[in-house]
Amino acid sequence: MEGHNDNDFQKYMDRETWEDANRPANPRTRRTKILSRALVHGAIRKTWGWAPGDYRITTGEHGKPRLVTPVSEAFFNLSHSGDYILCAVSSQEVGVDIEYRGKARLEVARRFFHPHEARLLQDAAAEQQASLFFDYWAAKESYLKYTGDGLSGSMSAFEICFAKGDAWIEKGHTPLPVRLRACPIDENYSSFICCEKDEPFTIEPFLF
Repeated sequence: MEGHNDNDFQKYMDRETWEDANRPANPRTRRTKILSRALVHGAIRKTWGWAPGDYRITTGEHGKPRLVTPVSEAFFNLSHSGDYILCAVSSQEVGVDIEYRGKARLEVARRFFHPHEARLLQDAAAEQQASLFFDYWAAKESYLKYTGDGLSGSMSAFEICFAKGDAWIEKGHTPLPVRLRACPIDENYSSFICCEKDEPFTIEPFLF
């Protein structure tokens, strides 16, 4: 956010959130946390018209953030990687993840991915391995963040399936009752959103 001072974002959050966002000593980490908090509160205000005093943000057992509000079912999820911070807001449980496409790590896939995913990745053409590896990773993260398990959940317990531009999740060869869709943010990144019901969604840049 060139041209902005960190203090410019204080107006988007309450005092407690602002103080928490300023705790990291590392400047890059602190700015990422400030921008993440500002994006969440800004998206909530834009979507539902709520000020910070109208709701609370708590965390579940494995750290998933949750909105507490007396008037509506409202959910959000957050992810950041490289140059992007991504926030999903929805009327249903939602998980989202974005990953910069670096080098494919086949040893990580063999250790943590479903065996079929690891084999497909191993057999993929060299120029396709990076995009496939991070598509798997982001899709899996989005599902684990949707369930609230996060990294405490097993990545190898379920399989991400890609075919003809579609994506879905299987466990024991049975499709799971969730929707998994790619979010085309940037060709150098993999990003997926996971939710229970199929509903239209839009991708919008957020301008402060």
